[in-house]
Amino acid sequence: CINARSNNTVNSDGSPIDIVFSGLRVNGIERTPQDDYLTNGLVFSDGDDVINISFAAIDYISGDFINYWYKLEGLSDEWVNLGTNPSVTFTNLQSGKYKLHVRCETDGERTPTKAFMLPLDIRPAWYATWQSYSLYILAFILLILGIVHRSRQIYTNKRRELKLQLYAKEQEQLFADRKEFFSNITHEFCTPLTMIMNVSDSLKKTRSREQRRENEALRRHTQQKHPAPQRTGARNTRRQIYGRRWADKP
Repeated sequence: CINARSNNTVNSDGSPIDIVFSGLRVNGIERTPQDDYLTNGLVFSDGDDVINISFAAIDYISGDFINYWYKLEGLSDEWVNLGTNPSVTFTNLQSGKYKLHVRCETDGERTPTKAFMLPLDIRPAWYATWQSYSLYILAFILLILGIVHRSRQIYTNKRRELKLQLYAKEQEQLFADRKEFFSNITHEFCTPLTMIMNVSDSLKKTRSREQRRENEALRRHTQQKHPAPQRTGARNTRRQIYGRRWADKP
């Protein structure tokens, strides 16, 4: 046991009463505190759910008539009477720093003295430390940045895709306009050519008819001027034209 003395608390004979920290049990298991517990306090982890602290007032005269009172600063400002039980148990304390104050009375009389004080330090779980919260904030910031970046990327891709679609539609429209333009030009060129060809065919037909008429008139005129000789007198005609030698040939 390590002696923690309140110098102004006195025994019945006027000597100071020593309040001694006598033991520590955590989750039902006895534990030895660190050497500097009076300076830095008792340190507990998040898994230390049940903490039992024992103490004693050394008074050889009053002995069994000592009543103990405690106050846990940081949890409550009220003094709690323990009676003659020299221990106190805390269950599921939240993480943080506390101060355990203990005082005693002899024969029901309270001596106005400074109480014994023992610091308690309940460490938070790893996920509740400031380092973890820093990581949470950093992760949240990175998440927001990732969402913003992804949103911009999606927006850029959509915009690029929309531009490509508009460009494709413009190209299709341009091709259709060009096709219509050249079709109109071809039609404009083909229409006069068709008319010219039709006129040429008409002229050709008219000229052919007139030529046939002229040929028919010339033939008739020739027949009238030079009637065709009879077949029986063909040899005599040849004689008259070519002479006798040639006329005798069959």
